[in-house]
Amino acid sequence: MTQCVCLLLVIFLSGSLRAEEHFFTYMGVTLGGGINQIEYSDWFTDHQETANISGTYYSGGLLCAVFVRELVGEFSLQYIANANDTVEGGKDTSVQHLLYTFTGKYAYPLGTGFFATGGIGLYIETPPATGSYDGGGGPLLTIGGIVNLSLDWKFIFDFQGRYGQFGMGQDSTKLSYGINVGVVYNVGRI
Repeated sequence: MTQCVCLLLVIFLSGSLRAEEHFFTYMGVTLGGGINQIEYSDWFTDHQETANISGTYYSGGLLCAVFVRELVGEFSLQYIANANDTVEGGKDTSVQHLLYTFTGKYAYPLGTGFFATGGIGLYIETPPATGSYDGGGGPLLTIGGIVNLSLDWKFIFDFQGRYGQFGMGQDSTKLSYGINVGVVYNVGRI
């Protein structure tokens, strides 16, 4: 599945590039963590209420990155653990589930081997989950950098903000912000 997503990123990035451009594909691991701000809405006994709750999240998984000149396409598949507050009535909103991110970035060179990056993307949260979780998702924004560790290794770091649906309750939303780091290895070029 990861190879299919990387191929889709290549096709997406190829629209404005010449045929002789090289697409460098990198694979590796990523870790993340940050803060959740959730507007939780649900039925409590005989009425609907909205509660603002907060918590933290930690994630880790696989990262695929495609580099074409200054453009970077990234896909990640992660497992995320949310440690959120309990809602009135004892409803536990701490849940673990899958997280998929699709990001397009621009890499601005700041010197030999260092690039400042910024971009936008989408995230999707899906079951299987540790609790009753319907999934969610929405847009994400990122700003960060890339460091060339060697010819084949890159270190990627991003400050990331995500806003979208939270898969518990009714019409609940979640704002998450934190940091992601990753190390990727050049697995080939197309």
